[in-house]
Amino acid sequence: MDTHEEIARRRREFLTRPIETDPVIEAFKKDVDRTLLIENLRLTPDRRTAPFLSMQAFYNEAQARLRERREQALGASGESPSDPA
Repeated sequence: MDTHEEIARRRREFLTRPIETDPVIEAFKKDVDRTLLIENLRLTPDRRTAPFLSMQAFYNEAQARLRERREQALGASGESPSDPA
């Protein structure tokens, strides 16, 4: 079993080792606005997900309205829907 000193030494080695860079990642990094990432990370998780939840609610509402209009149109023409979804 490892001693506390050995575990601490391994941890230091791991944290201080040089990080290998990937040329592809480095090429993409130049196009990333890091200030937006930092700003987003300062938000709480709830605040970060709120825009997505809002968009999902909008999408669900739009889908419901489209379904209603499709049903009204089919009802007015007397046709039966070929795809009930």
